[in-house]
Amino acid sequence: MRIINISTKKFKSLKPIDLGSEVTNTEAFIYEFDYKSKKRIFKNLHRLKGSVFANKLLTIEMLNEYKDLLPGSFILPEYLASVNGEIMGCIEDYASGTNLAVCLNDKKVDAKKKLYYLKQIGAILEQLRYIRKDSKLKTIYINDLHAGNFIVSDNNELKVVDLDSSRICDNNPFPSKYLIPTGLLKYSNNNKKYIKFSKTENNDSEEYEYRKELGFIEPNENSEIYCYIITILSFLYKDNVNKMDIDSFYNYLYYLESLGFNRELLYSFEKIILDCDNDNPYELLNSITYEQVAKSSSNIYKLRK
Repeated sequence: MRIINISTKKFKSLKPIDLGSEVTNTEAFIYEFDYKSKKRIFKNLHRLKGSVFANKLLTIEMLNEYKDLLPGSFILPEYLASVNGEIMGCIEDYASGTNLAVCLNDKKVDAKKKLYYLKQIGAILEQLRYIRKDSKLKTIYINDLHAGNFIVSDNNELKVVDLDSSRICDNNPFPSKYLIPTGLLKYSNNNKKYIKFSKTENNDSEEYEYRKELGFIEPNENSEIYCYIITILSFLYKDNVNKMDIDSFYNYLYYLESLGFNRELLYSFEKIILDCDNDNPYELLNSITYEQVAKSSSNIYKLRK
C-alpha cells in the first residue's frame, strides 16, 4: 500500500474537521487533506505503537487488498500517511454529505427519508453476507456499526466510513459502540451468539486490556444485526435503547405493538436477546408509518406509561 509522506510543517497546517456533537470519535483526529486536486481526509490515529496500532495497519492493508470485492458504499483508506517518515494514520476520500447521526436527529428531515437511509444499512449488510458466502473474503463485518459511521451523500445514498475498525480476514477485532457488557446483549444466554473476548497468552499485552474491560465481542452476523437493530430502535426511541434493562426493553416493544407495528418486525427486534440467530429486518422498515415514528419517541412513550 502506498505511503504519502508530509512534513511536520504541512501536518501542523492541516485544518481539523468538525464532526458535530452527535458523532463520537475516540480513535483519531480528522483533518482536511488535499491530494492530487481532490479533497480527502487525513485520519491521524491516537495509538501509534504496540499491538493495537499493528492491528490497525493490518486492517487497512486487508481493506486495500480486498477493495475490489467490497461494496461501493465503503469509503476505504487509500494510502498510509506518514509525517517525516513516521506512520501517523491513513488518507481516504472525503465523504461529502451529512452524517447519518445528524440526519436522524434533524426534525426538518422527513421521517420516511430517515427510514430509507436505515433500510440502506440493512441492504449493505445483505451485500456483506453475500460477499462472505460467494467470494474468497469469508470474514468481513463493519463491527462498529452505528449511525455516526454512515454518511448520507449528496445524492441520498449511504456511505460507510471509519472502516479501519472493521473485522476483516484474520485481524483482531476492535471495540464497538454497542457491543459493550452493559448493553442489552448481556441478557442473551447463548454464548455462541455473542462471543465474548477472553484474555489469552497471545493478547495479554497492555494495549489489549482496554478491550477486556469493554467486554469485547467477536464480530459475527448476529452481532452485526444486533448493532443494526439497536440503531433502528434508538432512532425510534430518540435515545440509546442499548442502555435499557430487559424489562424496559420488553415494555417498549409492547408499546410499539400497541401502536400497530408489524409483528414480524417486532419479533426481529426481540430476537436480539433470544436464543436464536438474528434476522435482518431491513425490508420490513417500509411498514412503519409517519404516525408510528412520531409516537415512538421516549417523550411520548413516557407520558403514556
